[in-house]
Order: sequence, then C-alpha cells, then structure tokens
Amino acid sequence: MTAKDVTKLVTGEKVLVHLNRFDQPIKSEGSLCTRFMGLCLKQQHFCPIEAKDWREVKMKRGVSLMQHIREKFMLPDRENVDRVSLLILDDKYRARKYRVKDELFKVVTQKLKEVEGVNLVEGQEIQYTEEQILEGLDLVEAPPNINNDQWDKYKRNLRSSQSKNLSKLGKKARDEKLHVHTTGARSHARIRDDFMMKNNREPYPLEFFDIVHKSKDGAYVKDISKDFMVCLNFIEFRLLSQVLKGF
Repeated sequence: MTAKDVTKLVTGEKVLVHLNRFDQPIKSEGSLCTRFMGLCLKQQHFCPIEAKDWREVKMKRGVSLMQHIREKFMLPDRENVDRVSLLILDDKYRARKYRVKDELFKVVTQKLKEVEGVNLVEGQEIQYTEEQILEGLDLVEAPPNINNDQWDKYKRNLRSSQSKNLSKLGKKARDEKLHVHTTGARSHARIRDDFMMKNNREPYPLEFFDIVHKSKDGAYVKDISKDFMVCLNFIEFRLLSQVLKGF
C-alpha cells in the first residue's frame, strides 16, 4: 500500500501497526504510518502554511491529526503512543517546512533573474542574498488551495526577525553537523528492529552507529565518521585488553 491508498480505506478498515518497546512504529506498516503522517502535513486543514511553527500546529490541530491517524491505523490506546506520534509529526513538519521554503526561494530567485533581464552565459551564476529573496516574495503567486490572506501571512512570517534568526540558527546547526545518516526514509527504530530480527539481539552502540552512517558500498559519507569509528574501536580494544589482563 501507499500513503494515498490509506486515504481510500472505508470506515472501519484500519492498518495494524507494530510498535517497539519505545512505542515507535516499526516494520513496513510502521513505515506506511509515518509516510501517511507526512501526507497529512501537506493538507491545509491539518497544517496551514501560515502557521509559525510546530507548536502552533500542535496546539490547534494536534488532536484532530491524531484522531485522523487513528481512523486509518490501529494503534494502542496509550498516552505515550500519541506522544511519540506527535514527535514524529514534529520532525516531519520541520523537514517539510524547510523543503517548502527552499523550493519557494528557488522560484523567487528565477523570478528575480527574469525581472532583471539577466541572460546568464554558460557557467555563470548569480547569487542573491536572503534579504533580496525575501523582498522578491511578492513576485510569486500563492500556490493552489492557499488563499491570499494565508499567503500574505506566510510571507510576513518569513520576513519577521524571529524567522530570520531561526533560519540563521538552522543553517549554523546544519553546517556544524559532524555525521551524516545514510538510512534515507527508513527510521532508526525500523533499522534496529530489522537487525534484531536477523540477529536475535539488539545491535551494540558502535555497531548501530556503523550501520546508519555507512553507504551501500561500505564507505562513510564523511571522513570524520570513519575517524570516529577507528578511534572508538581502538578505545574499546584497549579497554577489553585491560579487562582480560585482570583474569
């Protein structure tokens, strides 16, 4: 099934979701559930584009979001299940908000080039500052299913000092990120569960780090991840050697 197939389920039909001991969704049904959550966040009545942040969405639409998810998926009726689900929605909301803004800035950049009549020669690239792009937001029309009032509020939010400050902090955090996951859309909970199914045990911390930071060809995306593993393996070897000497 796809997330869109879930929307076609008739009343009473639900997908059974398996959870781990932390109440995180696992297996293929769990992945389907989290993809459906992402689909919900694309709907204006659940996640209006003009919302400032996830806290505003959670306060106004959190209950209806969880009700809608529970209408399509069979989840245990526990408070912690809702708490974990809302954390997943929070993570997906921030990722979607970043993608929407990134795509919008690309469209505005192209519009600015068209307005200025810039004819780029091959290999030439013109860079606009964030302030210039924010000023050029009015060159772009509101997307379908978004009225002008919502669009105007969304643009005001992007231009606010709070939004600009959060954008700077976000860029700084991304630049300072040392290790890059190579797991794609698969959650760590599902990867851990798959490992346990194959090996009848949980992965060791170093083992799990290795799994989620290596690409399919066995290489690390960043050298610092490789150096980190070499260093920790050496420390682990030294500690084990000292323990064995005590016997």
